[in-house]
Amino acid sequence: MERRDLVKGALAAGLWSAAQRSAQTAPTTEVVIEHALSGKPHKGKVLALVTPHLDDGPFFACGTVAKLLGEGPVYDS
Repeated sequence: MERRDLVKGALAAGLWSAAQRSAQTAPTTEVVIEHALSGKPHKGKVLALVTPHLDDGPFFACGTVAKLLGEGPVYDS
């Protein structure tokens, strides 16, 4: 097998796969924004943020973490 045949096959498979995925997924237009809850519904609970990289939490989940921490302390002092 020659290298160019391998590359052509890989590119064709990738394009076919992308075409299949775009045909199967319909775009959703409904956006749900969860607002902060009143009171302290998460009081006494522990928040654990597990991410593959150390900076993924601050970059991608900072709003969610801030919201959850604001709705109830992680620990009582």
